[in-house]
Amino acid sequence: METKDFTKRIDAVLYPYLNRLEYGRLRKSNIWPQSMKNRDVYQLGYEASFNSTGVITLIFNNNDTLSLEYLGHQYNLDKGIKRFDKLLKALPNYRLKQTIRACKLANLSFEDMLVREVKDSNLKETEIYTQWELDKLRNLFKTNS
Repeated sequence: METKDFTKRIDAVLYPYLNRLEYGRLRKSNIWPQSMKNRDVYQLGYEASFNSTGVITLIFNNNDTLSLEYLGHQYNLDKGIKRFDKLLKALPNYRLKQTIRACKLANLSFEDMLVREVKDSNLKETEIYTQWELDKLRNLFKTNS
């Protein structure tokens, strides 16, 4: 498969998730793709939680395989694209888990971490998390208090 055809396939999978808050404002790298010897590299960035960012790297190999660096596996193209889509769909839950982890590591409540983030970022809480995420996290922390 040609790089341009693969890029179209990946872009079609990405389209519903790009720049959406619940997917960490998922975004493509400035160089899309970065061509290297015998492969093309596609990198995505997203906000995981409280000033933490994550990176997903896809490697389209000239032997028509796809490597998902995040998962550490190499797949045939169709299976790799399905795994990539599954990974993207899991990002909202991953963000919640990362938020819980960050609060535990800081030994702070979710509300304290959120207040700090709002102050540091000059964003509203609904610009950091969706209302669904806020409700879910608040309920979870209330239950575990």
